[in-house]
Amino acid sequence: MVNWQKINVLNYGADPSGVSDSRQAFAGAINAAKSYGAGAEIYIPYGTYVFSGACELYGLKNMKFTAENATLLWSSLSAGLDVRQFIN
Repeated sequence: MVNWQKINVLNYGADPSGVSDSRQAFAGAINAAKSYGAGAEIYIPYGTYVFSGACELYGLKNMKFTAENATLLWSSLSAGLDVRQFIN
């Protein structure tokens, strides 16, 4: 049985209002998950989170994301408005 270490993206500066870019905060949470090794849970509370680029997920083992009605928006700032919305 895995003893999950819960990592809240808000503790890394994620903005649930959708106003500010949360990419660095999610990257910080993912890097923290890597330090735990197996068994990290990245928790995304209710809100809208905007990203201006990709977050790298490679090198993670036995990790999960848990979201509570969170909306994640990715936009390509260099190519105008290119938004993909994922709702959990």
